[in-house]
Amino acid sequence: MWAMVGGTAQESSIHQPTKYIYTHQAIVIGYNDKNEIVQVDLTPQDPQQIRAGFPIVFTYSVHWSPSEVKYEQRFRRYLEHTFFEHKIHWFSIFHSFLLVLFLAGMVFLILMRTLKKELKSHVELPSDFSDESGWKQVHGDVFRAPSNLTLLSACLGTGFQIIFLVLLLIFMATIGAYYDSRGAVLTTFIITHALTSTLSGYQSGSYYSQHKGKRWIRTAFLTAFLLPGVCFFVGLALNTFALFYASSQVVPFLTILSIFALFFVITLPLVFVGTIAARRISGKPNFPCRINILRRPIPSAPWYLKRWFLIIVGGLLPFGSIFIETYFIFTSVWSYKYYYVYGFTFMIYLILVVVCACVSIVVTYFLLNAEDYRWAWTSFLTSASTGLYVFLYSIYFYMYKTKMHGLFQMVYYFGYSTMISFGLAVMCGSLGFLGTRIFIRTLYKNVKLD
Repeated sequence: MWAMVGGTAQESSIHQPTKYIYTHQAIVIGYNDKNEIVQVDLTPQDPQQIRAGFPIVFTYSVHWSPSEVKYEQRFRRYLEHTFFEHKIHWFSIFHSFLLVLFLAGMVFLILMRTLKKELKSHVELPSDFSDESGWKQVHGDVFRAPSNLTLLSACLGTGFQIIFLVLLLIFMATIGAYYDSRGAVLTTFIITHALTSTLSGYQSGSYYSQHKGKRWIRTAFLTAFLLPGVCFFVGLALNTFALFYASSQVVPFLTILSIFALFFVITLPLVFVGTIAARRISGKPNFPCRINILRRPIPSAPWYLKRWFLIIVGGLLPFGSIFIETYFIFTSVWSYKYYYVYGFTFMIYLILVVVCACVSIVVTYFLLNAEDYRWAWTSFLTSASTGLYVFLYSIYFYMYKTKMHGLFQMVYYFGYSTMISFGLAVMCGSLGFLGTRIFIRTLYKNVKLD
């Protein structure tokens, strides 16, 4: 239940806006034949101008009204079908889906046609590289361990877990109803994140061990603390502001202790279980090409093939594919609307998976053709930059689509936006890296090398 407390009125351009407050609240409570409350309407009335020194008397009235609504269907009246199921929404989803299919098909045809020709000439002359250039020249360095291996492994493990969690949450929301319980999505995410922590440990430990990393315990700790650590520090700042402003958004101390217990009792041990299992099952290097002892020098490249430029440009397409749905999700979170169209979310999620993989593959192919074998971080950051664009969009949404003002509201808004953008960046980065990794292995395993 929500209603307007007051507002401002601009009588003329030369006068200051008049501030007023509603002094009467008319409450209508609906009940069914089982004496169950199924709806509550609050209508503010009798606006009064706010003046210094003048007392304000508040009143309210309550009216009980019979209703035929069943208790299980009490929240359906809040689902705004005209907003979420508008034709523009359908058209945008359909247009994005066709656009992604077209781009993915074009990428596939261009790459396969080019690679088929190059692989054919390469197989015919397997030992002569003197006149070759491009990706074939870096076959001895392309599987070399990237810089900051521990951080990349932790990001990949965390992102792989988020990929699974988002898919699981969408599935659970489709078969159930998250809109009729406050905080249901967040609670479900926290619990499922703890229970599926083995996935992050396994993915992180597998990639780290394949590159012969020695500090696997530190990598496991970083994997376990990466996402919860960011959320903890942001949440600590938000809770501090809520305490200072005496807000009802303060998280109780017992709830904080429960989350800590959940992390140290379930999440952290499961991450180590996954890491140890990965070291024993898939921790041995299985690269299709032998790694050279000496690093190959990387030639200079034009500005449009610089890694920073490819990363910045690469994130535009994934963001463009989720732009419309981002607007609806932000509106439901910050404009008191119940989000329930999880079928749209599932379609957007599939589109995002394809786009992230295709964009990172194309960027990596350009990079390798420039004889730059540093593809691991590039493929990850190319898709991860989607999170940056979502955060920039959140700034625009705050300024032009909301009526928030004041330090407390601004801190809460951008605190949650930071956590969402970070999680999305890690997830998209992992999607792009995993797709590129499959592409790299497929490319080089079909080349006969001495």
